[in-house]
Amino acid sequence: MKKRLVVAHYNEDLDWLKNINSDVEIVIYHKNHDKKLTYNDCLKINDNEYLLSNVGRESHTYLMHMINYHDNYCDIEFFSQGYPLEYDVVNLVNSDNIPEYKQYTNFYRNFESINGFNVPHMKDDGYPDTRGIWDNLFSYEPPNITEIVPHGYIKCDRNTLMFHNIDTYKKCLTYFKDNNPKNLYGWSFEYFWALLFNKIHENK
Repeated sequence: MKKRLVVAHYNEDLDWLKNINSDVEIVIYHKNHDKKLTYNDCLKINDNEYLLSNVGRESHTYLMHMINYHDNYCDIEFFSQGYPLEYDVVNLVNSDNIPEYKQYTNFYRNFESINGFNVPHMKDDGYPDTRGIWDNLFSYEPPNITEIVPHGYIKCDRNTLMFHNIDTYKKCLTYFKDNNPKNLYGWSFEYFWALLFNKIHENK
């Protein structure tokens, strides 16, 4: 079982990564630097570290990794922000060997998304609706009911990531082409992961 931890890093202290088991590969994407990069640039600085444009919060970082490693996914890919404050990411990554999609959180506000778009407060707060993202990506209807846990820590197995070809992830990435650090789609994708990795895609 090969596992990889993907870290979206700005300026957080990454000493916690020293406690990740040695058999887990760690890939870090840094967004706090002086390079002038656009939303789809990925500058390799060593075998496991890259520089990205500072847009789209961790969602943009995760999408960049899905594109960057599309032909080389591990059995399980963990995705984390640079400072995992809410719970013990180290223990989860070290001990979780179940290949599946999962959102980790201690934020117990599970939203039901009816037809993939009825997420409370999103439109009222000015955030782009998730149904609009779905319709831009897929020609079939979303699942009728999907539990959504809005948070920045997810896990995906290789098969689930392969539901979509690289062009789908590149299309998702274009939501950040304005290169604006305040682009609200970074928040919207937090809600959209549960739809993007829903089993409804498996046989489409």
